[in-house]
Amino acid sequence: MARRVREPIQVYLTAAERTELDRAARDLGISRSEALRMGLELFEL
Repeated sequence: MARRVREPIQVYLTAAERTELDRAARDLGISRSEALRMGLELFEL
């Protein structure tokens, strides 16, 4: 895994997107941040 650089990023989510993010994180037993990172990894080319 590549070295992570700590840089805050602000993202505006709809209520539905926030609900889905919270559900995914809860189901996976991970933080919302980690769920977002995992989602981004799906788009790596």
